[in-house]
Amino acid sequence: MTTFSDTVFEDEKFKQVNASSLQLVGKEFFGCDFNSCNFSNTDFTSTVFEDCSFNNCNFSLSKVLNTSFRIVEFTGCKLAGIEFCQVNIFSLDMKFYKCLIQTCSFYELALKGSCLKECQIFESDFIRTNLQKTSFENSDLKQSKFQEANLEKANLSGAKNYQINPLINKVAGAKFSLPEAVSLLNAFNIKLD
Repeated sequence: MTTFSDTVFEDEKFKQVNASSLQLVGKEFFGCDFNSCNFSNTDFTSTVFEDCSFNNCNFSLSKVLNTSFRIVEFTGCKLAGIEFCQVNIFSLDMKFYKCLIQTCSFYELALKGSCLKECQIFESDFIRTNLQKTSFENSDLKQSKFQEANLEKANLSGAKNYQINPLINKVAGAKFSLPEAVSLLNAFNIKLD
């Protein structure tokens, strides 16, 4: 098992590492790949991830206070109960593909131009989040909350189960697909035949 005893890691590959409940505080990872690793309950406070990829990793209840995610991709990962609103916002660049994102908070984050494609995004909040030009293509947004979010020019093609109120969210130029786009009319209390 890799111990993460060093402070700085460059161009390393980590596979099937069980780092559950570890304190990985103040570490720096540059150009690293993580495959099938368990980071549940791991404390990443003040850790830097730059140009890193995570594939099929578990981040349930991980702590990300002041954590930096710069050019980071998550593919097929489980991210549950994470307060992304606590990350370091400097150079924040995260992309998610085919991930399970559950009960996470993206409160007031600037995720402009980000990507959350083919994800299951359940019970997560996007309150006052800048999601301009963000792609939610083919994602399931069941019970996720959008409030005062900026979704201008966002792509929700093929997305489903979203409840986006256009009266309290900015949606100009956003792309939606039928039949799901009909849910945008819920805010107007009208009936369709």
